[in-house]
Amino acid sequence: MKQFDDRERARIGDQAEMVVRQVISNHGEGALLRGPLLPITNSNNQIERYRECDFLVYTQGTVFCIEVKNYSGLISYVPLYQNQQIWNGSSYATMNVFSGYDDSRIVQTKPPRAGQQPVQQTYPNPLHKTKSFALQLKKYIANKMIY
Repeated sequence: MKQFDDRERARIGDQAEMVVRQVISNHGEGALLRGPLLPITNSNNQIERYRECDFLVYTQGTVFCIEVKNYSGLISYVPLYQNQQIWNGSSYATMNVFSGYDDSRIVQTKPPRAGQQPVQQTYPNPLHKTKSFALQLKKYIANKMIY
């Protein structure tokens, strides 16, 4: 896995911020927070930890949680297979049959370099992190609302 130093991370973050700002300006006015930290509290309302997303965008009455990744190559879900007994006309045979996708992980496949095999790497699905952050943000805002 390629490691980025702090300058490279900042450069990639700056590029992502420019794209997000351009999208906001194309769709009216809005606000952008980069790297917001969301306190996660326990049942006693004590802060246990913080969650982060790359950007929070507010525009046209809607809040968007955005997670930016710098992947290249083919990005796909992990296919799932299960053994099934299939009747082949004269007897049953066990076959490994496609049964869907594991959406908790993504697979990055980079094309092979000269004389090498394609490189595959598996990562947690960033959509799950973003969805979790959005749900925690809703809870946080609901707890802070004064009626």
